[in-house]
Amino acid sequence: MKFQLTNYRQQKIISDEVLIADLRKVAEANGGDDSRTLYDAKGEFSVSTFEKRFGSWYDALVVAGLNPRPKTQRNISDEVLLADLRRVAEANGGNVSMRTYNENGEFSSRTLANRLGSWNDALKAAGLAPKTQGNISDEDLLTDLRKVAEANGGNISKSIYEMNGEFRKETIIRRFGSWNDSLKAAGLPVRIRISDEDLLKDLHKVGDANGGNVSERIYKKNGAYRTSTIRGRFGNWNKALIASGFSPSQSRNSISSDDLLEDLRKSASKFGGRITLEQYNSVGKFSAKPFKERFGSWSKALISAGLEANLARNLSDDELFENLEEVWLKLGRQPKYVEFETLSRFSGATYAARFGSWKKAIEKFVEVANGESSEAELDEPTENSHPSIDSNEDSIVAKAAEANTLPSVEVGMKHKTKREISWRMRWKVISRDYYKCVACGRAPAKDPSVELHVDHIKPWSKGGETVLENLQTLCGTCNLGKGNLE
Repeated sequence: MKFQLTNYRQQKIISDEVLIADLRKVAEANGGDDSRTLYDAKGEFSVSTFEKRFGSWYDALVVAGLNPRPKTQRNISDEVLLADLRRVAEANGGNVSMRTYNENGEFSSRTLANRLGSWNDALKAAGLAPKTQGNISDEDLLTDLRKVAEANGGNISKSIYEMNGEFRKETIIRRFGSWNDSLKAAGLPVRIRISDEDLLKDLHKVGDANGGNVSERIYKKNGAYRTSTIRGRFGNWNKALIASGFSPSQSRNSISSDDLLEDLRKSASKFGGRITLEQYNSVGKFSAKPFKERFGSWSKALISAGLEANLARNLSDDELFENLEEVWLKLGRQPKYVEFETLSRFSGATYAARFGSWKKAIEKFVEVANGESSEAELDEPTENSHPSIDSNEDSIVAKAAEANTLPSVEVGMKHKTKREISWRMRWKVISRDYYKCVACGRAPAKDPSVELHVDHIKPWSKGGETVLENLQTLCGTCNLGKGNLE
C-alpha cells in the first residue's frame, strides 16, 4: 500500500478534530505558546480557517483547551508589535489599514497607535508607507464603499461604513461633497427621506399587531424605522402616537401594581419561572422603571410576584460558572453577551459586575474550567446495596418501579468516586469530545434542539467510576437509547 501526503489546505472540508489537533500539536511543541503569529508560521492550516470555523482565534484556543490569557499592552515589546504589523502587511500585498490589521493581526490596532504615537507613525516605524488622504484615489474610496455595501446586503449608511469601512467617512464626504454624492458616484442607491405618512403607517401597523400597544420598546423590536427618527419628526413619542390615531402611552402612575405583577409572572413563565431584568425587557409589556419605582427594586418586585429573586450577592463564583457552562454547552460555543440573557438564569450584568467585565468573566471561567484538578470526582469509598442510577438509567428505573423490581446491581460494591459529575468534569469531557455526540456526531452549534449529556461508559451502578476515561458525550437521544449497557 502506498501512502500519500494529504494537503489539508486544498481540502474543501477540514474537520474540527483535525484543526484542533494541529493547534494543540503546535502549542505543545513550542512550550505552550498559542499565539496567532507562531501558529501562522508553523501550523498546517491558516489562522483564518480557525477564525471562520470557531468564531475567533480566542474561541479556537478555548475549544482546544489551551487556556488563553490576554496579553497586556505593557508586556508586548515594540519589535513584536512591528513584526506582526509587517506580517499582516505582507499577507495583504503591502496594504494594511487599521481595519485590515484588526481582522488579521494578533494585537489591537489601538495598541500600536498608542505605543507609537499614531497609526501612521506605527506604519513608518515598521518600514511601511503610511496612507494619507492625498494619496488615496477616488477609486479606492468608491471601491471600498461598494465592498462594504455588498457585505451588508446593499445597505450602506454612515454608521455601517464607520464600523466596516477601511477609510474615514469624513474623508469620503470631503472628497465627494456629501455622503449621498459619494453613494451616487459609487453607483449605490441613495437613501430618500422617509415621509411622515410612511412613518405613521408603519407605527399603525405595529400597533395593530400588538393590540393597540405600541411603546417605544415594542416598536424597536417590530418597527421598520428608528424610534429616534419618529421622535425627531413629531417632537416626541406621544405626539407621534396621537398623529397615528393611538392614545398616548400610559404614564407609569396609571399602571396598577396588579397589572405589573401579572405581566411579570406571564413573562417569567416563558423562562421556566425565573426571570432576569434583561429577559423581562426582551418580552415584557412594560419597562423596568415602574417596577423599581413601585416596589423599590427589581428583586422586591420578583418577591411581590411570588417569584424567586436572583440576588447576585448571594451567588458564589462556582454557581455563576456552572450557569455559564450550561449556556456554553447549549450553544456549543462561547456565548456572546447579547444572546446570553435569553438562555441564562442570571444576567450578563451580574457577571460583568462580579468580574469587572463580560470578557474578564469569560476569561476567569476558562481559567477555572481548564485549571489543574483531579481527573476523578473522588469520594470516600462506600458500600452500596442499591447504588445511585446513572442519568441514562432513569428510564430503566421507572420501568422497574412499575414492575416492582430493581435493575440488577452488584451488592457490596465499593466506589472510589462520586456518581454526580461536577460542572468542571462535564466541561472537560464535552470540550474533549468537541461539543458533539460521540455516537451520532450531532452538535448544538449546528442543531439547537440537540442537548448534550455526559454519560458513564461503564454504568456507575455496575462499578464504573466518574473519571475522564469512563465518561463520554452523548446527545439526549443516544443517551436514552444506550440504556444500562456496557
